[in-house]
Amino acid sequence: MATIIQSALSVLLMLAVAGGIRAEEREPERTDKLSDNVTRLIYAEGDEEWDIAGRGKVKFVPTPAQTREESQPRAVDTERGYITFSPAGRGGVLPEYRPADTELVDEVSLSASLGEFEPATFAIRPLVALGTVTFAVGDLRGPKGAIIPASSIDVYIVEPTVEQIGLTGNQVRWVAKWLRPGNAANTAVACNTQVYLDIHVPEDAKPGPYSGTVAIKPEKAKASSFTVRLKVLPLTLSRPMPWGFFRYDWHKPDERSEWLLWGLKEMRRAGMTQCLISPIHYQNRPGVSQDGTVDFSIYDHCIELYKQAGFEEPPIVAMEGLMYGLCAAMGKAEALKFKDYLEPGVKAEEVPAEVREFAGRVIRRIYDHALEAKWPPFYIYLADEPSLGSPAMEKAKFMYGLTRQVAPEMQTAGTVYTHEWWQPLENLLDLNICHYVHPCHSADGNRRWHQRANRQHTRLYGIDFIGPLDTYWEGQQITFTAEKGKLAGMMCWTQLVAQELDEPFNPYRFLANSWKGGPWCLRDQQGRVWRSLPWIGLREGIDDSRYLRTLRDLIADTRLAGRYAASKKARIRLQRILDEVPWVPGVRVSNSPWTAASADAARDELAGAALECQQSLGLRTAQGGKP
Repeated sequence: MATIIQSALSVLLMLAVAGGIRAEEREPERTDKLSDNVTRLIYAEGDEEWDIAGRGKVKFVPTPAQTREESQPRAVDTERGYITFSPAGRGGVLPEYRPADTELVDEVSLSASLGEFEPATFAIRPLVALGTVTFAVGDLRGPKGAIIPASSIDVYIVEPTVEQIGLTGNQVRWVAKWLRPGNAANTAVACNTQVYLDIHVPEDAKPGPYSGTVAIKPEKAKASSFTVRLKVLPLTLSRPMPWGFFRYDWHKPDERSEWLLWGLKEMRRAGMTQCLISPIHYQNRPGVSQDGTVDFSIYDHCIELYKQAGFEEPPIVAMEGLMYGLCAAMGKAEALKFKDYLEPGVKAEEVPAEVREFAGRVIRRIYDHALEAKWPPFYIYLADEPSLGSPAMEKAKFMYGLTRQVAPEMQTAGTVYTHEWWQPLENLLDLNICHYVHPCHSADGNRRWHQRANRQHTRLYGIDFIGPLDTYWEGQQITFTAEKGKLAGMMCWTQLVAQELDEPFNPYRFLANSWKGGPWCLRDQQGRVWRSLPWIGLREGIDDSRYLRTLRDLIADTRLAGRYAASKKARIRLQRILDEVPWVPGVRVSNSPWTAASADAARDELAGAALECQQSLGLRTAQGGKP
């Protein structure tokens, strides 16, 4: 993790230098002050750079010009003074987006299972001046008087922001990303205002069709309404594949408990079941004393918060700097040629016997302390990204090899990214978190990775850097491919889950970030939670995993109940759905056939097959009940 950050900072420095040299070669034709910290520089050639205080100049990439003409307003649109539409794929749209004729609707339909969140979206495009528009959401009314109250529906207005393109780089663009809590917006002619509705279906909701309206009330035009139709399925979903983050922001957990717990609960709300406890300010220099005792208080605090948040899978506890800490406590760090505080400069087999004996006692104390402090089952992460021939590999061989000897009960986790690099760590890892693109690249690659993991009785997780995602679909698209690759879980990189919005929202607020790893959520001065579109999309992707695993569980249930024909039919149907999901190269191409619509259709099929299995078992709902 630290290696990635250091490499990225070097790249950023080179980019900044290159940007400065290019900028000195020409003068802008005019300038425009966008905010206190951002100045727009427009050049004679027509391109532009933005000068950002504290960062320097970056290239602004304009939104591609639309070739589609404005849609012809319907009679109802002309009468009320605005078009209503629902963007395909439920993604965000910028104010200048021109909707397709097929998107011009006055209602949306969706389905959800018991206890599930499900988003819906629509937008208005003013034809005349409307002033301020409010959107009042009513109850959803269902069968036999059943109601999903308006209080179960979060209402947001999409707020565009301008941010860096990708994780690192020197280019920025506008994206429709942030969801502002509230139901009112100032509008302008031919500029879209997009509304997001996040519906939470109660766990005890009555299955069946529901409908309700959003009253659209312009200040200067005729009121109308937009209809939402929701089908509540008689399904209670299974847990998803283990999902979570490499979580770094654990600074001062005793002082920041409320804030950290809120961020963890946001992860749980998004469907995550696990995370890596990686207090990067401490894990690289853990407090090991000369007598071999270790200050575990930070980890105790973090694990207590982890349990309070309700995570269902074992935490992965990072102590990457433990080898340095114990060597420093012995006065041996210089003798073992440590570079900074991370990696030794000697081979694993060259570590002196007295260091090996001392290290064994320290490692055993981790497990003994975990029992005394009543930690839940956990994985220990002792070396970061070991590659063949690297100092990190020597540390990994020493630390994991010693762990197997002195604390064989303790489960180990690592990040080994190739088969070649895995070879020296044969049978030393209980969990390997590898780059998801490798076991999910092709059928042959998937087979080889699983053969390797199965031979060593190692769980195989995937990892990807999803912090820079901008769109709803980017958040959603990874999960089906990970399930196709039969990964046991996903543990992805992100820098920040949440930030405080301690001033009015500024669409340029993230431009100073030269490392784009988040955040996903904001909390404003009123305590309201702003969520991002990729955060909602990521939650939907995790829900895709829940639908898939629900069907798998029901296939097993039907087989155990002797419903062999129903079990076989559902199993074949599930395999066909997964066969249609592309491997990673097919997902990442610009013209991929795998789209948000594809994922939604796959989920609908999974739900349909699950309901057929329930019917074959004589169940009306997942909780039971005769038809």
